[in-house]
Amino acid sequence: MKKLLTIGLIALAITVSTEEVFFGGKFILHYTKDFYSYEWLKNYVTKLRSLHGLSTEDRYVLELKKAIDTASARTGLDPLLIISVITVESEFRNVIGSAGELGLMQIKPDTAKFISKKFNLPVPNDWKALLWDYSLNILYGSCYLKYLLDKYKNLRKALEAYNGGSYRKEYAEKIITLYEELKSGSL
Repeated sequence: MKKLLTIGLIALAITVSTEEVFFGGKFILHYTKDFYSYEWLKNYVTKLRSLHGLSTEDRYVLELKKAIDTASARTGLDPLLIISVITVESEFRNVIGSAGELGLMQIKPDTAKFISKKFNLPVPNDWKALLWDYSLNILYGSCYLKYLLDKYKNLRKALEAYNGGSYRKEYAEKIITLYEELKSGSL
């Protein structure tokens, strides 16, 4: 009976396998590792990019997931928060913003220069690389958000500062709402 109970508990642990994510100085999120999977990200990104007539290759999603996971590990940010910022900023498109922001996470070159020194990040030969090198863009954007979280100790205020525009409160609310939806698995 004891052996059967142990096997049952092991099976349950494998099935439920949760991950704790460090965020803002404490562990706050528990979700199954299967939830934030390659397949989930592929479906999510493909859906968003298709709204703009863009195709999404498997290799792109694999590299994107690796970039998000790397940035998450480096900064301690939840991957779903990073995904929420990317979604609101660019819907996973390499775009140039009206104020010169670049790439998926819409980072300005001046901000990137500051963050490169603060976090000892690799400096590209040309800051326009932030537009096309999404691994670099995600790392810089995540480090910038981490810097703001450390500075303000509040997600909403950090997101408002990340945007900095006249609609920063709406921007922060949009990301927080999306983040909560992603965490709940409703999207």
